Amino acid sequence: MMKISAKYVGIASSLGILSFLFIFCYANPYNNEFEMDWVKQRNILFVLGLPAVINLLSIIFNRFVLNLVTLVWLSPFMFYVGLSKIPSLWNWFAFFTLIQIVTLFFLKKKKKKKMNM
Repeated sequence: MMKISAKYVGIASSLGILSFLFIFCYANPYNNEFEMDWVKQRNILFVLGLPAVINLLSIIFNRFVLNLVTLVWLSPFMFYVGLSKIPSLWNWFAFFTLIQIVTLFFLKKKKKKKMNM
């Protein structure tokens, strides 16, 4: 049986957040506008996209503190968007953020185990 590493789950979750941010900005099924104006796109990409990319890189390069900082930055926004309307497509934001938090603890536990050996 193949063991799935917490690192790969975290990477998949980060990519899920980034893909849903793309849908949120450019292909939003709940928005009647065909194009989102540049100010909204810039704000969403700065507030949510940049930390999501940094989170992805921190998981790839095993940087626990940077991962923690980006999760603290992302969590309030993601839980607000994910839980403001149930059921909705955006509930996946809350799900992916929970996976990120669980992954963070597994990566920390794995790092401590390596240090003790």
